Amino acid sequence: MRAFLRWLLVAIFLITIYAFSAHRNIPLDPYRDRVFNKLKPIVMYIYNNFDFVIKKIVHFGEYAFLALLLFYAVSGTKKFKNKYFWTFLIAVIYAISDEFHQKFVPTRHPRVFDVFVDTAGVLFMLILIKIFKNFKK
Repeated sequence: MRAFLRWLLVAIFLITIYAFSAHRNIPLDPYRDRVFNKLKPIVMYIYNNFDFVIKKIVHFGEYAFLALLLFYAVSGTKKFKNKYFWTFLIAVIYAISDEFHQKFVPTRHPRVFDVFVDTAGVLFMLILIKIFKNFKK
């Protein structure tokens, strides 16, 4: 029953990622055009890049969290010998499939760079888990 609940958490989070990917690409602040169009172009450039950076931080964070959930689920399943490998593989395959899915969403585009950001989030969390496990010993 515990293993089922662990995988249920993973499934819920995967569905959440899928749902957000199905939304059209919306700027973080829908009113920015009205407010900032009157300002100098340099301010718009900074603001647009801030939007980009925030979205990449979210990508990184959501896949780091996915790696944590996956590692927790994989750890509770005896079939998986190498927990780190399977966590990494499942998360990266899902990141690739998520970007492929965006190909079919209006105003969204699949980006290889996003897969790299997602993979970096997964690796970051796996390194943290490894450090924490070694520190705990």
